[in-house]
Amino acid sequence: MEKLIEIAYIVASVLFIFGIKMLGSADTARRGNQISAVGMLIAVVATLLYKEVL
Repeated sequence: MEKLIEIAYIVASVLFIFGIKMLGSADTARRGNQISAVGMLIAVVATLLYKEVL
Protein backbone atom coordinates (compact mmCIF):
# COMPACT_ATOMS: atom_id res chain seq x y z
CA MET A 1 0.00 0.00 0.00
CA GLU A 2 2.88 2.36 0.71
CA LYS A 3 4.17 2.04 -2.86
CA LEU A 4 0.74 3.03 -4.14
CA ILE A 5 0.74 6.09 -1.89
CA GLU A 6 4.22 7.08 -3.08
CA ILE A 7 3.13 6.74 -6.70
CA ALA A 8 0.04 8.82 -5.96
CA TYR A 9 2.21 11.60 -4.51
CA ILE A 10 4.44 11.56 -7.60
CA VAL A 11 1.43 11.69 -9.93
CA ALA A 12 -0.06 14.54 -7.88
CA SER A 13 3.22 16.46 -8.10
CA VAL A 14 3.38 16.05 -11.87
CA LEU A 15 -0.22 17.20 -12.21
CA PHE A 16 0.48 20.27 -10.05
CA ILE A 17 3.50 21.24 -12.12
CA PHE A 18 1.71 20.65 -15.41
CA GLY A 19 -1.37 22.54 -14.20
CA ILE A 20 0.68 25.53 -13.04
CA LYS A 21 2.45 25.61 -16.39
CA MET A 22 -0.90 25.74 -18.16
CA LEU A 23 -2.00 28.74 -16.07
CA GLY A 24 0.39 30.91 -18.09
CA SER A 25 -2.03 31.33 -20.97
CA ALA A 26 -5.62 32.53 -20.85
CA ASP A 27 -6.62 29.84 -23.35
CA THR A 28 -5.37 26.97 -21.19
CA ALA A 29 -5.88 28.43 -17.71
CA ARG A 30 -9.21 26.71 -17.11
CA ARG A 31 -7.78 23.30 -18.05
CA GLY A 32 -4.67 23.97 -15.95
CA ASN A 33 -6.82 24.75 -12.93
CA GLN A 34 -8.77 21.52 -13.42
CA ILE A 35 -5.58 19.47 -13.74
CA SER A 36 -4.20 21.04 -10.55
CA ALA A 37 -7.46 20.29 -8.75
CA VAL A 38 -7.23 16.62 -9.72
CA GLY A 39 -3.67 16.60 -8.42
CA MET A 40 -4.86 18.05 -5.12
CA LEU A 41 -7.61 15.44 -4.86
CA ILE A 42 -5.08 12.66 -5.41
CA ALA A 43 -2.75 14.15 -2.79
CA VAL A 44 -5.54 14.48 -0.21
CA VAL A 45 -6.75 10.91 -0.77
CA ALA A 46 -3.18 9.60 -0.56
CA THR A 47 -2.65 11.45 2.72
CA LEU A 48 -5.88 10.08 4.17
CA LEU A 49 -4.85 6.57 3.13
CA TYR A 50 -1.39 7.07 4.64
CA LYS A 51 -2.89 8.22 7.94
CA GLU A 52 -5.34 5.28 7.75
CA VAL A 53 -8.39 7.53 7.88
CA LEU A 54 -9.84 5.84 4.80
